[in-house]
Amino acid sequence: MQKQNISQKNEYIYSFLLYISNSVNILIISLFITLFISKNIKWFYIILFLFIIGTIVVIFKVITIPFSFPFLKRPGDCSEDNILINIFTNNFITQEMKKSVSLEEYAKRGFPSFHLTFATSIFTLIYYYFPKYRKFIFCIAPIYLILVAYSRIYLDCHSLLQVIAGFFTGIILPSLLFKIFN
Repeated sequence: MQKQNISQKNEYIYSFLLYISNSVNILIISLFITLFISKNIKWFYIILFLFIIGTIVVIFKVITIPFSFPFLKRPGDCSEDNILINIFTNNFITQEMKKSVSLEEYAKRGFPSFHLTFATSIFTLIYYYFPKYRKFIFCIAPIYLILVAYSRIYLDCHSLLQVIAGFFTGIILPSLLFKIFN
């Protein structure tokens, strides 16, 4: 089956799913706003853990560049110019690492999906730090994560395996960090 290009896709569906995909930014912004309004240290830990998780995923992507396994690469030409995710992934640790590899080759790496990793991590960390929101997380998170996953696949940014890997990365890494530091 041939991949559809943007001109062959329904423009309304494409626009809606692009919005859903970019809504991960809204989640990240809401973390900062909530931290500044509530001044609750738990929100700071969530933001700090996202920084650590983003750094770990970048390190993984840089380490896997020499390997040419198809599942590591994006299925389409998806330009990732996501400012908020870049805040967590372009930092003092990863900048030097990225200088040692081809940025063009790095941009082709899609395993695991940053969007799913961050969205799932946010819900996982809220689940751990704020038990009173667990019912809400169980109701909203599955629907939202399925929409984000589908949007990333529809936009040709990731394969099914990459969004599944992002989902599990977003559960495993925050769970480990929470258990280690709490």
